[in-house]
Amino acid sequence: MTMAPRPRLIGAAFSAAVALLTINSGTRHHHTPQDPKPTTTPPSSALEQHLTQLRKDLASDPAGVAATLRKIDLTNAVETERLQWLRIARDAAVRTGDGEWLVALGKEKDPFSEVFLYRVLLAGGHLAEGDVAAAKAELAKIDHLEEVNERDRRRYHALQARIAQLEGNREAEVEALDAIVSELERWPGKTCQGCHDDPKQKGVPPLLPVLDTWFANRLVKHYAEDPKRSERVAAARKTVAEAPKDDGARIRLALWEIADGNRAAAEAAVTTIEWILLPDRKGGKPRMMTVYP
Repeated sequence: MTMAPRPRLIGAAFSAAVALLTINSGTRHHHTPQDPKPTTTPPSSALEQHLTQLRKDLASDPAGVAATLRKIDLTNAVETERLQWLRIARDAAVRTGDGEWLVALGKEKDPFSEVFLYRVLLAGGHLAEGDVAAAKAELAKIDHLEEVNERDRRRYHALQARIAQLEGNREAEVEALDAIVSELERWPGKTCQGCHDDPKQKGVPPLLPVLDTWFANRLVKHYAEDPKRSERVAAARKTVAEAPKDDGARIRLALWEIADGNRAAAEAAVTTIEWILLPDRKGGKPRMMTVYP
Protein backbone atom coordinates (compact mmCIF):
# COMPACT_ATOMS: atom_id res chain seq x y z
CA MET A 1 0.00 0.00 0.00
CA THR A 2 1.35 3.39 -0.92
CA MET A 3 1.85 5.60 2.06
CA ALA A 4 1.02 9.29 2.03
CA PRO A 5 4.00 11.60 1.38
CA ARG A 6 5.47 13.32 4.40
CA PRO A 7 5.11 17.12 4.08
CA ARG A 8 8.11 19.26 5.00
CA LEU A 9 7.91 21.53 8.00
CA ILE A 10 9.57 24.94 8.17
CA GLY A 11 11.83 26.32 10.89
CA ALA A 12 14.48 24.74 13.05
CA ALA A 13 11.89 23.39 15.46
CA PHE A 14 10.16 21.58 12.59
CA SER A 15 13.13 20.31 10.62
CA ALA A 16 11.66 16.81 10.64
CA ALA A 17 8.73 15.83 8.44
CA VAL A 18 5.13 15.39 9.50
CA ALA A 19 3.27 12.31 8.33
CA LEU A 20 0.07 10.71 9.55
CA LEU A 21 -0.75 11.36 13.21
CA THR A 22 -0.03 8.28 15.33
CA ILE A 23 -1.12 7.65 18.89
CA ASN A 24 1.32 5.79 21.10
CA SER A 25 -0.72 2.80 22.14
CA GLY A 26 2.10 0.29 22.21
CA THR A 27 2.38 -2.13 25.10
CA ARG A 28 5.26 -2.02 27.55
CA HIS A 29 5.56 -4.94 29.96
CA HIS A 30 6.90 -3.93 33.36
CA HIS A 31 7.10 -6.60 36.04
CA THR A 32 7.91 -6.04 39.71
CA PRO A 33 7.20 -8.18 42.78
CA GLN A 34 4.63 -5.58 43.87
CA ASP A 35 3.02 -5.28 40.42
CA PRO A 36 2.71 -8.66 38.74
CA LYS A 37 0.45 -7.30 35.99
CA PRO A 38 1.96 -5.68 32.85
CA THR A 39 1.60 -1.95 32.46
CA THR A 40 -0.15 -1.37 29.16
CA THR A 41 -0.11 2.43 28.93
CA PRO A 42 3.30 4.04 28.39
CA PRO A 43 4.00 7.13 30.49
CA SER A 44 3.73 10.55 28.91
CA SER A 45 6.96 12.26 27.99
CA ALA A 46 8.15 15.33 29.87
CA LEU A 47 7.58 17.41 26.72
CA GLU A 48 4.06 16.10 26.30
CA GLN A 49 3.26 16.95 29.91
CA HIS A 50 4.75 20.42 29.45
CA LEU A 51 2.68 21.02 26.34
CA THR A 52 -0.45 19.77 28.07
CA GLN A 53 0.12 22.32 30.82
CA LEU A 54 0.72 25.07 28.25
CA ARG A 55 -2.62 24.20 26.67
CA LYS A 56 -4.25 24.83 30.04
CA ASP A 57 -2.28 28.05 30.60
CA LEU A 58 -3.33 29.35 27.20
CA ALA A 59 -6.72 30.32 28.61
CA SER A 60 -5.26 32.83 31.07
CA ASP A 61 -1.85 33.76 29.65
CA PRO A 62 -1.70 33.47 25.84
CA ALA A 63 1.26 35.86 25.56
CA GLY A 64 3.29 33.90 28.09
CA VAL A 65 2.46 30.61 26.40
CA ALA A 66 3.41 32.02 23.00
CA ALA A 67 6.79 33.15 24.35
CA THR A 68 7.40 29.76 25.93
CA LEU A 69 6.44 27.87 22.79
CA ARG A 70 8.94 29.82 20.71
CA LYS A 71 11.74 28.72 23.03
CA ILE A 72 10.93 25.00 23.00
CA ASP A 73 13.46 22.85 21.15
CA LEU A 74 11.63 20.18 19.15
CA THR A 75 14.73 18.62 17.62
CA ASN A 76 14.19 15.33 19.45
CA ALA A 77 10.41 15.55 19.71
CA VAL A 78 8.27 12.73 18.35
CA GLU A 79 5.61 13.36 15.75
CA THR A 80 2.68 13.63 18.15
CA GLU A 81 4.58 16.18 20.24
CA ARG A 82 5.35 18.31 17.19
CA LEU A 83 1.69 18.29 16.21
CA GLN A 84 0.66 19.10 19.78
CA TRP A 85 3.07 22.05 19.72
CA LEU A 86 1.72 23.20 16.35
CA ARG A 87 -1.91 23.21 17.46
CA ILE A 88 -1.20 25.12 20.65
CA ALA A 89 1.01 27.57 18.77
CA ARG A 90 -1.73 28.30 16.24
CA ASP A 91 -4.21 29.06 19.01
CA ALA A 92 -1.62 31.23 20.75
CA ALA A 93 -0.95 33.18 17.55
CA VAL A 94 -4.66 33.83 17.07
CA ARG A 95 -5.19 34.92 20.68
CA THR A 96 -2.19 37.23 20.72
CA GLY A 97 -2.99 38.71 17.32
CA ASP A 98 0.37 37.64 15.90
CA GLY A 99 -0.50 37.57 12.21
CA GLU A 100 3.05 36.97 10.97
CA TRP A 101 3.52 33.92 13.18
CA LEU A 102 0.04 32.63 12.29
CA VAL A 103 0.81 32.82 8.57
CA ALA A 104 4.06 30.91 9.10
CA LEU A 105 2.30 28.25 11.16
CA GLY A 106 -0.44 28.04 8.55
CA LYS A 107 2.08 26.58 6.11
CA GLU A 108 2.54 23.51 8.29
CA LYS A 109 0.54 20.38 7.62
CA ASP A 110 -1.64 18.80 10.28
CA PRO A 111 -3.23 15.55 9.09
CA PHE A 112 -6.04 16.11 11.59
CA SER A 113 -6.76 19.59 10.30
CA GLU A 114 -10.18 20.84 11.30
CA VAL A 115 -10.59 22.11 7.75
CA PHE A 116 -10.51 18.52 6.48
CA LEU A 117 -12.77 17.35 9.30
CA TYR A 118 -15.44 20.00 8.88
CA ARG A 119 -15.49 19.79 5.10
CA VAL A 120 -16.15 16.07 5.31
CA LEU A 121 -18.80 16.53 7.99
CA LEU A 122 -20.40 19.40 6.07
CA ALA A 123 -20.52 17.22 2.98
CA GLY A 124 -22.16 14.52 5.07
CA GLY A 125 -24.68 17.04 6.34
CA HIS A 126 -25.55 18.14 2.82
CA LEU A 127 -25.93 14.51 1.77
CA ALA A 128 -28.21 13.74 4.73
CA GLU A 129 -30.43 16.66 3.69
CA GLY A 130 -30.61 15.43 0.12
CA ASP A 131 -28.39 18.11 -1.42
CA VAL A 132 -26.05 15.82 -3.33
CA ALA A 133 -24.66 18.64 -5.46
CA ALA A 134 -23.58 20.60 -2.37
CA ALA A 135 -22.03 17.46 -0.85
CA LYS A 136 -20.01 16.82 -4.01
CA ALA A 137 -18.92 20.45 -4.17
CA GLU A 138 -17.64 20.34 -0.59
CA LEU A 139 -15.71 17.10 -1.14
CA ALA A 140 -14.18 18.58 -4.29
CA LYS A 141 -12.47 21.20 -2.13
CA ILE A 142 -10.30 18.50 -0.54
CA ASP A 143 -7.60 18.44 -3.19
CA HIS A 144 -4.73 16.94 -1.16
CA LEU A 145 -6.31 13.75 0.08
CA GLU A 146 -2.93 12.13 0.74
CA GLU A 147 -2.37 14.65 3.54
CA VAL A 148 -5.61 13.77 5.33
CA ASN A 149 -5.68 11.40 8.32
CA GLU A 150 -7.04 7.89 7.84
CA ARG A 151 -10.30 8.59 9.68
CA ASP A 152 -11.35 11.53 7.54
CA ARG A 153 -9.98 9.90 4.41
CA ARG A 154 -12.20 6.87 5.00
CA ARG A 155 -15.16 9.18 5.61
CA TYR A 156 -14.37 10.94 2.36
CA HIS A 157 -14.36 7.69 0.40
CA ALA A 158 -17.51 6.50 2.19
CA LEU A 159 -19.35 9.67 1.20
CA GLN A 160 -18.15 9.31 -2.38
CA ALA A 161 -19.38 5.72 -2.40
CA ARG A 162 -22.81 6.67 -1.07
CA ILE A 163 -23.13 9.52 -3.55
CA ALA A 164 -22.17 7.24 -6.42
CA GLN A 165 -24.72 4.68 -5.22
CA LEU A 166 -27.45 7.33 -5.19
CA GLU A 167 -26.49 8.43 -8.68
CA GLY A 168 -26.22 4.90 -10.02
CA ASN A 169 -22.57 5.43 -10.94
CA ARG A 170 -21.18 1.90 -10.61
CA GLU A 171 -17.63 2.77 -11.67
CA ALA A 172 -17.32 5.63 -9.19
CA GLU A 173 -18.83 3.57 -6.38
CA VAL A 174 -16.47 0.65 -6.97
CA GLU A 175 -13.52 3.04 -7.01
CA ALA A 176 -14.53 4.58 -3.69
CA LEU A 177 -15.28 1.22 -2.07
CA ASP A 178 -11.97 -0.15 -3.31
CA ALA A 179 -10.19 2.77 -1.65
CA ILE A 180 -11.80 1.86 1.68
CA VAL A 181 -10.77 -1.79 1.31
CA SER A 182 -7.22 -0.66 0.57
CA GLU A 183 -7.10 0.92 4.02
CA LEU A 184 -8.12 -2.26 5.87
CA GLU A 185 -4.66 -3.72 6.23
CA ARG A 186 -3.73 -0.70 8.37
CA TRP A 187 -6.01 -2.05 11.11
CA PRO A 188 -3.27 -3.48 13.39
CA GLY A 189 -1.30 -0.23 13.27
CA LYS A 190 -1.23 2.56 15.84
CA THR A 191 -3.25 4.96 13.70
CA CYS A 192 -6.25 2.62 13.88
CA GLN A 193 -5.69 1.02 17.28
CA GLY A 194 -5.20 4.38 18.95
CA CYS A 195 -8.99 4.78 18.69
CA HIS A 196 -10.35 1.29 18.18
CA ASP A 197 -8.32 -0.97 20.46
CA ASP A 198 -10.03 -3.05 23.13
CA PRO A 199 -9.09 -1.59 26.55
CA LYS A 200 -9.30 -5.09 28.01
CA GLN A 201 -6.76 -6.47 25.53
CA LYS A 202 -4.19 -3.75 24.92
CA GLY A 203 -1.67 -4.58 22.23
CA VAL A 204 -3.94 -7.14 20.57
CA PRO A 205 -5.99 -5.77 17.63
CA PRO A 206 -9.70 -6.50 18.18
CA LEU A 207 -11.54 -8.55 15.59
CA LEU A 208 -12.86 -6.61 12.60
CA PRO A 209 -15.86 -8.05 10.70
CA VAL A 210 -14.26 -7.30 7.35
CA LEU A 211 -16.36 -9.68 5.27
CA ASP A 212 -19.66 -8.31 6.56
CA THR A 213 -19.15 -4.55 6.53
CA TRP A 214 -21.48 -2.38 4.49
CA PHE A 215 -18.73 -1.46 2.07
CA ALA A 216 -17.72 -5.10 1.60
CA ASN A 217 -21.34 -6.00 0.91
CA ARG A 218 -21.65 -3.26 -1.69
CA LEU A 219 -18.39 -4.24 -3.35
CA VAL A 220 -19.40 -7.91 -3.42
CA LYS A 221 -22.66 -6.92 -5.13
CA HIS A 222 -20.73 -5.21 -7.91
CA TYR A 223 -18.21 -8.06 -8.15
CA ALA A 224 -21.07 -10.54 -8.55
CA GLU A 225 -22.37 -8.55 -11.51
CA ASP A 226 -18.97 -8.42 -13.22
CA PRO A 227 -19.19 -10.32 -16.53
CA LYS A 228 -15.59 -11.43 -16.06
CA ARG A 229 -16.10 -12.59 -12.49
CA SER A 230 -14.61 -16.06 -13.01
CA GLU A 231 -11.47 -14.57 -14.50
CA ARG A 232 -11.21 -12.06 -11.65
CA VAL A 233 -11.51 -14.81 -9.06
CA ALA A 234 -8.81 -16.86 -10.77
CA ALA A 235 -6.54 -13.83 -10.97
CA ALA A 236 -7.10 -13.04 -7.27
CA ARG A 237 -6.25 -16.61 -6.33
CA LYS A 238 -3.06 -16.43 -8.37
CA THR A 239 -2.05 -13.17 -6.69
CA VAL A 240 -2.43 -14.71 -3.24
CA ALA A 241 -0.54 -17.82 -4.30
CA GLU A 242 2.35 -15.63 -5.44
CA ALA A 243 2.22 -13.31 -2.40
CA PRO A 244 0.71 -15.33 0.48
CA LYS A 245 1.70 -12.74 3.10
CA ASP A 246 -0.15 -9.90 1.35
CA ASP A 247 -3.15 -9.28 3.61
CA GLY A 248 -4.68 -6.84 1.15
CA ALA A 249 -4.60 -9.44 -1.61
CA ARG A 250 -6.21 -12.00 0.69
CA ILE A 251 -9.03 -9.64 1.60
CA ARG A 252 -9.73 -8.91 -2.05
CA LEU A 253 -9.71 -12.61 -2.88
CA ALA A 254 -12.19 -13.23 -0.06
CA LEU A 255 -14.58 -10.64 -1.48
CA TRP A 256 -14.31 -12.16 -4.94
CA GLU A 257 -14.96 -15.61 -3.49
CA ILE A 258 -18.12 -14.36 -1.77
CA ALA A 259 -19.23 -12.75 -5.02
CA ASP A 260 -18.69 -16.11 -6.68
CA GLY A 261 -20.91 -17.80 -4.09
CA ASN A 262 -18.17 -19.47 -2.08
CA ARG A 263 -18.27 -18.13 1.48
CA ALA A 264 -16.19 -21.01 2.84
CA ALA A 265 -13.38 -20.25 0.40
CA ALA A 266 -13.60 -16.59 1.35
CA GLU A 267 -13.15 -17.36 5.03
CA ALA A 268 -10.31 -19.75 4.25
CA ALA A 269 -8.57 -17.01 2.26
CA VAL A 270 -8.36 -14.70 5.27
CA THR A 271 -7.90 -17.25 8.03
CA THR A 272 -4.21 -16.32 8.31
CA ILE A 273 -5.18 -12.73 9.14
CA GLU A 274 -5.62 -12.95 12.90
CA TRP A 275 -7.58 -9.71 13.32
CA ILE A 276 -10.46 -10.57 10.96
CA LEU A 277 -13.64 -11.80 12.60
CA LEU A 278 -14.55 -15.31 11.50
CA PRO A 279 -16.98 -17.92 12.83
CA ASP A 280 -15.76 -19.49 16.09
CA ARG A 281 -12.86 -17.02 16.31
CA LYS A 282 -12.77 -15.30 19.68
CA GLY A 283 -11.27 -11.91 20.37
CA GLY A 284 -11.89 -8.35 21.50
CA LYS A 285 -14.50 -6.02 20.03
CA PRO A 286 -13.45 -2.69 18.49
CA ARG A 287 -14.52 0.41 20.37
CA MET A 288 -15.74 3.66 18.81
CA MET A 289 -17.01 1.90 15.68
CA THR A 290 -19.92 3.41 13.77
CA VAL A 291 -21.22 3.18 10.23
CA TYR A 292 -20.56 6.40 8.32
CA PRO A 293 -22.51 7.83 6.66
